[in-house]
Amino acid sequence: YSHVENVRFIDGISSKRTALGTLYLTATHVIFVENEPDNRKETWILHSQISSIEKLATSASGCPMLIRCKNFQNIQFIMSQERDCHDVYISLIRLARPVKYEELYCFSFNPKLNKEEREQGWNLTNLMKEYNRMGIPNNYWQISDVNRDYRVCDSYPTDIYVPKSATAHIIVGSSKFRSRRRFPALSYYYKQNNASICRSSQPLAGFSARCLEDEQMLQLIRKANPGSDFIYVVDTRPKLNAMANRAVGKGYENEDNYSNIKFQFIGIENIHVMRSSLQKMLEVCELTSPSMSDFLWGLENSGWLKHIKAIMDAGIFIAKAVAEEGVSVLVHCSDGWDRTAQVCSVASLLLDPYYRTIKGFMVLIDKDWVSFGHKFNHRYGNLDGDPKEISPVIDQFIECVWQLMEQFPCAFEFNERFLIHIQHHIYSCQFGNFLCNNQKERQELKSEKTLPFR
Repeated sequence: YSHVENVRFIDGISSKRTALGTLYLTATHVIFVENEPDNRKETWILHSQISSIEKLATSASGCPMLIRCKNFQNIQFIMSQERDCHDVYISLIRLARPVKYEELYCFSFNPKLNKEEREQGWNLTNLMKEYNRMGIPNNYWQISDVNRDYRVCDSYPTDIYVPKSATAHIIVGSSKFRSRRRFPALSYYYKQNNASICRSSQPLAGFSARCLEDEQMLQLIRKANPGSDFIYVVDTRPKLNAMANRAVGKGYENEDNYSNIKFQFIGIENIHVMRSSLQKMLEVCELTSPSMSDFLWGLENSGWLKHIKAIMDAGIFIAKAVAEEGVSVLVHCSDGWDRTAQVCSVASLLLDPYYRTIKGFMVLIDKDWVSFGHKFNHRYGNLDGDPKEISPVIDQFIECVWQLMEQFPCAFEFNERFLIHIQHHIYSCQFGNFLCNNQKERQELKSEKTLPFR
């Protein structure tokens, strides 16, 4: 490692707390050790947690460098020598933006566990056991091996739960009519009344295209719930966005072609709007001594809470449809790995107290995010890539959970410290669970060589 002495540390952009100490740069962390002889406090920052690094204008006090972290922490280091500041800046630019998975922290993190202990960690959540807990397989639902070796959909898991009457011909036909071949599959089964939450991507419907197998698939989902004569199809996008997609051959289900469906738009914005909203909110949080009216205006202008409400509204609509109306629901957005994951997991959390336990919450993330191909690498910038792919999708889900905890604290086995811990490790790249964009990529990478977050 290298180090720089006599560095001034400022916690936050406008914070009064400062300290003098030594800055160490290792292969995985930035470490600041304070000089106080009675209190050698250490601040550790993982390179993978760094969102941006900015060299500020040199002043009489020295050469400042601002580090913004993905967990929303901001830290300044002021070095007396411009050359030291430049060297640290150049090193961090490279270290914070690895280009290969093998450079990530999880491949060097080694807490001396033996092979058996590592395997036990990876087996703590088992999705087959989770579907068994829901009561699957049963007379209406079965596990299908149609996606063995990812031959139908490379972003889905290999084990997929579908209606019992869904043949391989129907599933494959439906997949060809869905964006990224993400056909309707079971996310959650409410055994009290046989209603279900299924998920998929948008159909390749355009203005008039139709697919007999896809229409049959939705009919089979309806028939898997004998207590209802229709299903809701929930498109989580704003209607204008979905209509724009029709112009390029995608879009949404036509109620004239699908019998016994009720169509519902929800209106959750896309990843680009969410990324912009977060940036605006962070700018408000970085204001120096804002008035209450300025802060509230900035928060309102960011749209962040409006977006959180839209996700919550969608989850509540689906949970009520399932629990109160006894109606099954098919959820999708464009590709079915962002808004769909948010909405399905919020609805499941509302419906099932198991997901409000520590173990159950991890199972929920494993099921609806990790297993169903949420793009962790692209959304959270694990590797150097397109900044337009980055978006706070799971951060929004975590905030939705926090909002529910604020209203119903006794309904949860955990508190906000657990949520912060999860959010930290989604970005830390310390564990193998949250790598890559889907299960197939993790398998090819042999992520089981790393430790799981448990």
